[in-house]
Amino acid sequence: MPIILDPLQMKKLRGKKRLRKPRPDKVPVRPEGELAKRMNQLWERVLFPATERIKRLVEAGATPSELASVIEQAMRQAEFEYNLAAEDIVWRWRLSLEQDTRLAFVKGLRASLGVDISAIFEDQPLADALAMAGMEAANLIKTIPSDYLGQVARAVADNFTGVPQPENRNLLQQIQHIGGVTDKRAKLIARDQTAKLTGALTRVRQQSIGVDLYTWRTVQDERVVGRPGGNYPIGSKRHSNHHIMEGLYCRWDDPTVYSTDKGRTWLKRTQEMPKNHPKDDIQCRCHAAPVIDLEKILEKARVS
Repeated sequence: MPIILDPLQMKKLRGKKRLRKPRPDKVPVRPEGELAKRMNQLWERVLFPATERIKRLVEAGATPSELASVIEQAMRQAEFEYNLAAEDIVWRWRLSLEQDTRLAFVKGLRASLGVDISAIFEDQPLADALAMAGMEAANLIKTIPSDYLGQVARAVADNFTGVPQPENRNLLQQIQHIGGVTDKRAKLIARDQTAKLTGALTRVRQQSIGVDLYTWRTVQDERVVGRPGGNYPIGSKRHSNHHIMEGLYCRWDDPTVYSTDKGRTWLKRTQEMPKNHPKDDIQCRCHAAPVIDLEKILEKARVS
């Protein structure tokens, strides 16, 4: 899609000699908080009452068969409620995130280029990114009841067969613990999915204005995976080593290569390097700083 400029903007852009450093694509706080809040409200409306009922039955000395029947009934009802609510929750989250990231992207371009750029973002790649993210987030939300109540059912079965609960908890304490873990998982889903979609929208929007390359940037603190002396000095299969990616040139069309000479030559990423883009890994806080090529932007520009 073309970038729409008026004649004065086009003239100003053609005469641009120096670009300001682009702003990082920060993960918006509002959409993440809204998603976490709605998931918490769903928990309180559906799973919290079911949990309280199960706990009362445990305290009353219910038999394993009675507990199993209640858990099975609660699971069917919870799965129905979560399936019903997930699509609406995700739709609102995507809308909020798309709006916030769009405003930030346009504002960042204005600060870097010195002109207002109105690119048409409602194209197929953007729709695809939103659709894929929505599907993943909705599926994760829908699995919460079966994961949670499945763990509760396992705790009840272990208690019946005499298998000790973890860390010597009794059954009630274990059910309470599982609930806390599930609550943390919901917050993790909100944080991780918001970061991933932010990264996907960044990629689509950068490519839409002719940005093919980016510089991998970490937050450069002790939590960066792979940083010597940091909290996680050794990379993992799950998260690779992001510390060594700092400052390297990368390509949006090929996440398996990197460059140390500003894109003149490309090398295959080593085994410890991630084979994806910033924010793709779970809880990744890195960002893709665009390598802006004015000529490519001008090629896509059209005077209004």
